[in-house]
Amino acid sequence: MDIFVTYYDEHRTQKPNKPQTGAICKECSKPQYVDTDKWLSILLHGGTTRPCAINGTHDYQFVSGQSFIIDIDNEDKDKKPLPKDKQLKPDQALQLSLDNGLLPFFIYYSFNSTEDCPRYRIGFIADKPLTDADQWKYCQLKIFSIFPHGTADPRTNHPSRMFFGTSKGLFYKDVTATVSVNDLLSGYTKPQAKPRSTTARKSNPKKGSKPNRVAQAIADHDSAYIRRYMGRGKKIVFDNRQQFYDYIYKTVSLADFLGVDEQTPFSCILPTHGSADEHPSASVFVSRSGAWLYKCFAEDVTLNIKKIVEMLGNYDSEYQALEFLKDALNLKIKETQWAIEQRENIDSIVSCLCGTDENAFSSICPMASHNLRNCKMLLLQILCIARNCIYPERASKDRNIIFYMSVRRLAKDMGKKSTDQIERNLKMLTYHKVIVELSDEEIPPQFLEKANANRQQGHRRVSFYEIPSWVVQRTQLIEQQGRKWKEHGYRIRGISYEMFLRNEGQAVATWMYPQHSRITTRNGIIDRKTSRKSDEMHEEITDVVTALIMEKGYCTESEIAECFEKKHGKNITDLQIKRSIGDVMTANNLHKQKCNKALKQRLSIESKGYPIVIIQNE
Repeated sequence: MDIFVTYYDEHRTQKPNKPQTGAICKECSKPQYVDTDKWLSILLHGGTTRPCAINGTHDYQFVSGQSFIIDIDNEDKDKKPLPKDKQLKPDQALQLSLDNGLLPFFIYYSFNSTEDCPRYRIGFIADKPLTDADQWKYCQLKIFSIFPHGTADPRTNHPSRMFFGTSKGLFYKDVTATVSVNDLLSGYTKPQAKPRSTTARKSNPKKGSKPNRVAQAIADHDSAYIRRYMGRGKKIVFDNRQQFYDYIYKTVSLADFLGVDEQTPFSCILPTHGSADEHPSASVFVSRSGAWLYKCFAEDVTLNIKKIVEMLGNYDSEYQALEFLKDALNLKIKETQWAIEQRENIDSIVSCLCGTDENAFSSICPMASHNLRNCKMLLLQILCIARNCIYPERASKDRNIIFYMSVRRLAKDMGKKSTDQIERNLKMLTYHKVIVELSDEEIPPQFLEKANANRQQGHRRVSFYEIPSWVVQRTQLIEQQGRKWKEHGYRIRGISYEMFLRNEGQAVATWMYPQHSRITTRNGIIDRKTSRKSDEMHEEITDVVTALIMEKGYCTESEIAECFEKKHGKNITDLQIKRSIGDVMTANNLHKQKCNKALKQRLSIESKGYPIVIIQNE
């Protein structure tokens, strides 16, 4: 899980002195996206953090907040340790949190913790970020209030507070723990704004601005006005595009951006609305996914911040709109050479798939291209997912991108009601070595831990993949796999662990199904084998094929099926033939061939057309 927070990754073994603290304060002034596991690791090596994303060093520079940290000092106002019977031990703090329905993310001992007086920090992660500083403070104080008076430090309940890490160790962590923002905000009421002084010479431009002024600035491509209006000082730098998108869609308040009240409808500012909006029909809101959206009820239009900029600015391209947002909000995407290389690799694959010249996929891998003709749209969707996962921590040992996919989400995005076809196409791509499915040993530990945690919560285990670059060696390997697919007579409907196990052995089956190839028995962990029922059908198919060929010199799959359909049913028979026929042919020196006139005459075939037959190798 990534959170947007301000931190400084400097390893320390003891609490810094005042001059060092001043230097750390300046460094700890730029919000960044960070994985929660990495964030905790930084703190356990003596790093520094603020609980919120602060674009600077002061509370008024609050951007968003998704974590809450309570500082348990067990000290009185004179900084003297409380009597031992008044102290709150870490295990007591943990139980107190759980009793109040709050699951801590971590508890670590602070630098000055001792056996006589344990001092520690207890941290919580919210299930979604808060972009309103008042709401964050309300939640922080609500959590603070569950701990006995005098044990926790009340001076640490503001968003810009710095918390030093530790060298004293971790008492507790739960990488899946989150607290519900909705539960914490129960009972919250928005503070009333202070009445403005009638003698004030100048109003706050952010509070007094009208949405039509912002609309005009966007229409004029005046990003400097937006930057001043939003109070954007120090530049925020993101490691990759996905972090940037998450920020502009979910963290940037559309209400603040347009200068409107989230709770009150206002006149629509879209150029498509036509005449003046006499009865306010527009509003902004946060969707279930956490993204800010603009809704015009009269036009029945729903837009995110990028689309608003595209319409109001009359931009010709998405790139121009995003560049405007970067400049207006003072944002920058910092990409490493590795990230640039990975994006170029993916773009090169897309170009190859969609090309028509001598560098097109169909030209350099004709057999594989033919086999994968129905997988092209799925592969393009996968490439899009991988392109949004170019994080430095997601590099495999071969320097490729590691990403995970939900088959159900893929099916939904592609308009498929069933996941069966998607799963089979994924195996097709894996067999042709276009994508690589990773085994548990190849998955980075932090990702594997999350995947297993999701499974324990009742969700399906996601699979992790990487996409190799299509250099000459890789395209040659892809085409080689395409020819092997053809030689074995594989069909997409027969794809299964059993099909690969029977035809190419345990190693290939394990490679194709890394999460499915081992089972736990009373005798320990063993390789998965075929079932007794399928073994019986496999032997029966072998007997039927050899008998038919001995009788008339050939057979067809439809003739084989006729012998089993009454006993096993059409579907089971069809699947078993597709899974077994390759192995049966290899074991009995047979091959498939489409008939021509000469072959029909030689085999005395009188049926119409030119069927595919199974015959003896010459």
